[in-house]
Amino acid sequence: MVGLPQVMVQSRDFAARLTRPIELVLCALAGAAAAMFFDLVYVVVPLTILYLAALAIAAGVPLRVAARSPAARRVAALTAGFFAVFVPVRIMIANECGDGSCYSGSDLDPSTDALFATFDRMVSGLPPAGWRFNGDLIEASGAFFGFRDLAANSLLLILAVGLVGWTVGVIRIDRADSPIPARVGGALALVATGLIVLPALLVSLSTLVQRGEFAIGRAWRDSVLVELGWGVAFVAVIVVLMQMAAPVPSAATALRAVLTVMLVGGLVATLLANVRLQEVDRRDPVANLTNQISVASVDFDLTPEGDAHRCSLLDRYTEFAPNPEAWIGGPMLRANLDRLAVARHGRPFCESS
Repeated sequence: MVGLPQVMVQSRDFAARLTRPIELVLCALAGAAAAMFFDLVYVVVPLTILYLAALAIAAGVPLRVAARSPAARRVAALTAGFFAVFVPVRIMIANECGDGSCYSGSDLDPSTDALFATFDRMVSGLPPAGWRFNGDLIEASGAFFGFRDLAANSLLLILAVGLVGWTVGVIRIDRADSPIPARVGGALALVATGLIVLPALLVSLSTLVQRGEFAIGRAWRDSVLVELGWGVAFVAVIVVLMQMAAPVPSAATALRAVLTVMLVGGLVATLLANVRLQEVDRRDPVANLTNQISVASVDFDLTPEGDAHRCSLLDRYTEFAPNPEAWIGGPMLRANLDRLAVARHGRPFCESS
């Protein structure tokens, strides 16, 4: 999804030339395909438009020239193909789900609450928010896993040392003779804004998110893009700062040292946060059950013993989530898994009970 804008828009496409019909057809088909997947893929269209503007800024191409280029025509074809599928499908969904009978998490409400929820989701993508959220989770679980435990684990320590070496190497790359133009930092900032704001805004239109179901710092479907966006924003800041410090060698050296420490600390803290979340999952009985159910649905044992094991897992899960109306409740999960198992294996997920 992130790579599609780079395929659609390339710097050589700013030169004047005729656009081949096959290019426009393929771009339109790509847009139509984007509209057929889950909602997060919808951001690919506005993200591609932002990428077009960002690449023009980085290449020093005037925006009015970029708007008349073959790259812009390809983006227009992508957009047209997307809306050709998106609009009729959304109308069908509105007709089918207008009575509230569908999954409530997909109900949309473009209200002012969506703006507040967007801000929360944007902040949740910042690394410190995730570090604190995972730290609170492990404290609530009664376990503990700190930096000392991280250092005591040989495999994790090797990984942390590898991160340190990689970070130092990346920072030292900046010693190139030709400094990166400052406009590249502005282009990166534009892409970062799209990666941060668009996914957060998209998921925040959901009434589920607006009800405050997700605490700040909790990862959700938008997090993969929002976190990437903050990473790109950090790189944009680095580019601008290094360009400003380039005329003064001592300042540039000091800035490299500070950035290295920040990146090393951030990467190691993120590693710790991920390990903490894994530790919480190991201690959570519901998480263990859902993991076992996932394995059982893929590694489908056709013997009577396998069926008994699957039924036992569902019975134990239902004790934690008995609500028959909830989409994550045991009865609803059983019905969905039965449909999945019948489609794949010709028999229900649980037959014996």
